Amino acid sequence: PMAAALLRGTVTVEGNEVTWEGKWGFGKEAFDSKDTGKFQLSGTATEGSVSEGKVAAGAEIVLQGFFVLRKPEEDNKKVKIKEENVKLAFASPEEGKASFPVTGGGSNKFGNFNVKGAYDPASGRLQGTKEYAEEDEDFDGGSGGDSGSESGSDDEGGGGGGGGEDEDDVEDELAALREDAATHGLLLEDTGRKRRGKGEEADSGAASG
Repeated sequence: PMAAALLRGTVTVEGNEVTWEGKWGFGKEAFDSKDTGKFQLSGTATEGSVSEGKVAAGAEIVLQGFFVLRKPEEDNKKVKIKEENVKLAFASPEEGKASFPVTGGGSNKFGNFNVKGAYDPASGRLQGTKEYAEEDEDFDGGSGGDSGSESGSDDEGGGGGGGGEDEDDVEDELAALREDAATHGLLLEDTGRKRRGKGEEADSGAASG
């Protein structure tokens, strides 16, 4: 089975602006070894979704932001991966429990993913797991590699839209993720098929004539 990335962070509410930020890693072992990276997601809550600086039960909030990824083959250079339309639903707590079950999902350049976790309104802590959909096995959590200082090249804007991404860059990042996964004894399938297939179709069309 695909291993999930573990996200540990805190939710802050300022007015209607909701931000979830913290560290992510490839399972608990990554946190033990401080092999983690930063993530940040923020968005505007609708009326009634927040109260007294906390997210209210029943709220559904759309966030966007980024996570930081380390690239071992480039001297551990850190890059920001944009994430958009991350929808989180905060359910009412189960009887006798204080934390809200949280479910949702979103997408980034590696595919669609699901999020499942728990939110403690008293402390603001939100911890969850992030798993990629089976058809999007390009990314298996990876490794943040946050043992060093944040690279100055990580501009907070996160870069432009992903539509113009160079496919070679995507392949390089996937290779970095597979290398990280291999160090944790996990197997990943060959993930470049979809993107390389598109290029091959274009090449065969140009070759005729």
